[in-house]
Amino acid sequence: MRGKRIFSLVVLGLVIGFVQTYAGAQENTPLHKAVEAGDKAMVAQLLDEGADVNAKEGVFNMTPLHLAAEKGHKEVAELLLAKGADINAKNFDGLMPLHSAVIRNQKEMVVLLLDKGADINARNRAGFTPLHGAVQRVQWGVAVILLDRRAEVNAKTDDGTTALHMAMPYGALFFKGGVELLLAKGADINAKDAKGVTPLHVSITGNEDGTALLLAKGAMVNARDKDGLTALHWAAREDNRAAAMMLLTKGAEVNARTNGGKTPLDFAKSQEMADMLRKYGAK
Repeated sequence: MRGKRIFSLVVLGLVIGFVQTYAGAQENTPLHKAVEAGDKAMVAQLLDEGADVNAKEGVFNMTPLHLAAEKGHKEVAELLLAKGADINAKNFDGLMPLHSAVIRNQKEMVVLLLDKGADINARNRAGFTPLHGAVQRVQWGVAVILLDRRAEVNAKTDDGTTALHMAMPYGALFFKGGVELLLAKGADINAKDAKGVTPLHVSITGNEDGTALLLAKGAMVNARDKDGLTALHWAAREDNRAAAMMLLTKGAEVNARTNGGKTPLDFAKSQEMADMLRKYGAK
């Protein structure tokens, strides 16, 4: 479970990065080239000569505004918008210029696009909003902008993942202040994805600081996923003894049974884990 979730997030990041990088090599119209170079005068000239401001070029269907957004060329973006650029144009994967600006941590561009009416909760084909993109890329400065503009903090991707789920699996990249920000803005601490997994479950996969924070903030210690596993089952399976101890001291049911009748002790990967569980009454 841990590997699959983290792999999916890593793949998302790689795909997004590939799209943004490879697309640059494909956009070969004069307008796209001028925008990418940040050449405002040339962009203005080309538009005056009739260049299509919403032209989509390359395999990934990037518009000039997508490029301006990812490169942070604010004045060029303003010109494109003044000439009728579609602020919510989608590329092949459903990413809009706002997504592009968020992914590349272009804060001024994010503000500009929002001021001009970009859909703050726009979703790509997988259901990712700009807030998902900011948290997934650990762009907390951008996340603050989005949340202050009332981005939907509990928006779910197609597989039910919230921004709070995404904030959990990063280990050394975990940022306590970011999670506290999400919670302060109303993030559902017990939100479940399509498999019934909560942020607490996800934190067990290697984010002990996240586990401690969620428990301190009132996460349901015995919440179950669709297979009936509690966070303690996950901790036993991951051999995460530190997390298991935190859960047990917060009242985790040591003999909770999955849909298949297994207890955390059945998942224990080490003698140390088994001994700890037995100390708390595991059978």
